[in-house]
Formats: sequence, structure tokens, C-alpha cells
Amino acid sequence: MPRGFFDGQISRSLGDLVQANATFDVARDKIEQKLRDDSDNGLLHGILCVIDAGLGRREQALSEGRRAVELRPVSKDAVDGPVALTRLAMAYTWLGEKDPVIEQLSLLAKIPGGPDYGQLKFDPAWDALRGDPRFEKIVQSLAPKE
Repeated sequence: MPRGFFDGQISRSLGDLVQANATFDVARDKIEQKLRDDSDNGLLHGILCVIDAGLGRREQALSEGRRAVELRPVSKDAVDGPVALTRLAMAYTWLGEKDPVIEQLSLLAKIPGGPDYGQLKFDPAWDALRGDPRFEKIVQSLAPKE
């Protein structure tokens, strides 16, 4: 995983979109190089999905995300399938499409390997959903039980 993937997420969460775009561009190039050698790697397509969403490339992001989910469906891959679906959900979040995110997170909240309470509660990647009662209900469903 290229460092730029994480640097871009951090810069984006801090509101520095110029820096986020610059680091996402570098990370995108690295992931595309890896995909030339391993074109059926669903995890790489999932990373590219998030990067493209961060760059505002809606169609490319959703195409890559759907490809990732197709290559790593939850029904056949209980470990990496939820990761691919979570990355697609994150892309939808960053692209401002709440309904598909809520649908996916509702599913992911019920299976092992999906985002956990801490990720949804505190990760700035999900900030665009904060305040949406449907999202808050999902977060609360994952809260630790006493």
C-alpha cells in the first residue's frame, strides 16, 4: 500500500485538498503500476476506488469499487470481501452519495470484518455521514455492550 494513500486521507481530513490531490496522484500511479502485473487483485482495485473518490473522479471510483467487490465478494471471501465493500462505501461517502453508503454499512455492520464501532465513530473518512440518523443508528448498533 503506497504511503500516499494514507497521506492523501490525512490531508483530506485536514481540509488540505491540494496536498491530498498531490499525494493521491502519486499513490494512484503506484497502484496502477501494480495492477498492470496483477489486474485481478480486488484489494488494489478497492484502494484505487478510494483514491479516485478522493480525486473527485466519480465514475472511475465507482467502477473500480464495483470491480473490487466483484473480485472479492463477501459471499466467497469473508476476509477481504468486507474490505472491498467498505472501500466502496467510503468512496460513496466521499462522493456525497449517502443512500448507497447506508445500504452497504447496514450490511457490513452485521458481518465480521466490516468497519467496527471505533472506525465509524472516529475515523474522519466518515465525517460526511455524521448527523445522518441512519448512520448514527448503525454506529450505535456496533457500540460496545455493557
